[in-house]
Amino acid sequence: MSKIKSTNIEPGEIYKTIFYNSPFGIIHFNTSGKVIDFNDRLLEIIGVKREVLIKVNLLTDLKDEKFRSQIKKTLITGSGYYEGFYQSLTANTSTPIIANFNAIFSDKNEIKGGVGLIEDNKNRVESEKKLKESEQFLKEAQKMAHIGHWEKNLITNEIQRSKELLRIYNLDPHKIETHNINFYNLIHHEDREIVKKTFQIALQNHKNFELTYRLTFGTDIVKYVYEKVKIFFNEKSEPIRSLGIVQDITKNKRQEILQAALFKISEEANSDKSLRELYGSIHNIIKDLMPADNFYIAFYNEETKLLNFPYHVDEKDSPPEPHPLGDGLTELVLKQKKSMIINEELDKQLQREGKVGLSGESAKIWVGIYLNFESAFKGVLVIQDYHNAEAFSPEDIELLEFVSLQVIKAINKKYADEKLALSEKKLKKLNADKDKFFSLISHDLKSPFQVLMGMSELLNENYADLTDVEKADSIKSLNDTIHNVYSLILELLEWASIQTGRMEYEPKKIDIKKVFSKVISIAEIAARNKDITIIDNFDDNLIVSADSKMIATVLRNLIANAIKFTPNKGTITLLAKKHKDGVLVQIKDSGLGMNKSAMKKIFKIEERYSSLGTEGEKGTGLGLILCKELIEKNNGTIWAESQLGKGSTFSFLLHE
Repeated sequence: MSKIKSTNIEPGEIYKTIFYNSPFGIIHFNTSGKVIDFNDRLLEIIGVKREVLIKVNLLTDLKDEKFRSQIKKTLITGSGYYEGFYQSLTANTSTPIIANFNAIFSDKNEIKGGVGLIEDNKNRVESEKKLKESEQFLKEAQKMAHIGHWEKNLITNEIQRSKELLRIYNLDPHKIETHNINFYNLIHHEDREIVKKTFQIALQNHKNFELTYRLTFGTDIVKYVYEKVKIFFNEKSEPIRSLGIVQDITKNKRQEILQAALFKISEEANSDKSLRELYGSIHNIIKDLMPADNFYIAFYNEETKLLNFPYHVDEKDSPPEPHPLGDGLTELVLKQKKSMIINEELDKQLQREGKVGLSGESAKIWVGIYLNFESAFKGVLVIQDYHNAEAFSPEDIELLEFVSLQVIKAINKKYADEKLALSEKKLKKLNADKDKFFSLISHDLKSPFQVLMGMSELLNENYADLTDVEKADSIKSLNDTIHNVYSLILELLEWASIQTGRMEYEPKKIDIKKVFSKVISIAEIAARNKDITIIDNFDDNLIVSADSKMIATVLRNLIANAIKFTPNKGTITLLAKKHKDGVLVQIKDSGLGMNKSAMKKIFKIEERYSSLGTEGEKGTGLGLILCKELIEKNNGTIWAESQLGKGSTFSFLLHE
């Protein structure tokens, strides 16, 4: 007796054998619709030569629009189905075929092509007969395709159901009590009436029918099924028997719903809706995919170190205020940088282990999807259920993670759009403010020059007739006016340097008290002329990151301003100390103070507010505007507090 020798067969050889010897036509194509390969059986079915088919683009060259649309659908959603008369490429003929298309996915879960399985429908009746002859084959085929069948005697109302049909209905085929269940009650309550009416209309019109509807199991589990029913009548046209085939299409339906959800999110991102409205739309879209009544989005800004909740809808908890990272489940997702599904038991375990704390009402199940924006922002999309511990499954995490990629794109786009719109608005206002500012400047430059020309003409024409006192007064006025114009031009040039970027900005670690020491000596001379007391309360070792020249200019302007508006024998208090956000500097005077109207104008370029000092000192109106520009250039903030008749306090804050 001879022995058969063992051989190693490569998987590729097996696949080639199946491909080229399959009783079905098989075609392989890429994402552009270009034909990659096909077997000879396909050529026989569609009646075309190899050299013709290999040059065909399935998305553009086929006559059959319906056939092309299913290939397009496959390359977008992952699957397609065609049943009809395929139009020949080379002759005016058609062939009845059934085609099933499935996408080929890369390791990154991206569609990189597709495969079509083409069946010659002329032999369909014979194929069905063969399938019926092999009950075991039918059972296996139904199990693989999630197809079940039933047969009902319409006279006796007896009904037979296949095991696979019972599995579709989430029933154990081996339990006797399964046969006593009212299957009609398993149909979704919104779909029951249409199923019932469709069957009644089919009986009346002697027509077969097909429809898609939902089955429900428990609170949140939903299945989608496709049912095709054939009704048999006797010679008297009386219905005697009905046969139904039911297929579980939940996976395909969910894929369709998912694709629709992604499309909706993309549409919302390109709409005129605000960012806040986009969050609401995302919430509603996800509610179509799964139970998501309790939903929020959280963002962590790595620059501000704050966790914000721009959108928060919850039946138990109110929206939290922005806060630093704590020990909640949201923070755990941010720290782990991965999505999580946490039930009540796991939540308690994490609390016992000290990994999280109790934050808000405890949910039966909590799902957090990590949103990686690849910027200073990181986020978490959260859904939770307080009543049903089985509301979400691991599959829901996969689905939400897939959706989250589109959510990130949508939020990024809408954020960029709003930021651009805000920048445009600010730019328009800034340009308008500058136009107004230059109008004021031109007036202020024109007026003193008119005075200068008038006084110089007076001196030139009447010098001999003037007394010595008149000459001295005229020369003093002329000198004061020249100084004021010079100061205005200097400050205007300095402001222009900031606006055009010509002023060099060189930040470094500086001791604020050392900068103050260089400024105060000159200020003390002006203060002594008015018998003003300056109290120095600057703390030591106050280090900030700033440009020392710019900060010196700010201190010089603010101290000079305080001296200008403080009466003789008044007091100016200079203070610098550590603050939770950096270093706080304050210049407080006991001078004239300002009313609310003046307070609103002092830092605004479009207002350029100026008033006389206690001894009639004139100002340019640019000093405080310069101070604001310089402080903001150093990433600080400046503000003022004042009461009429009770003095003013100017403060600025710099970061360490």
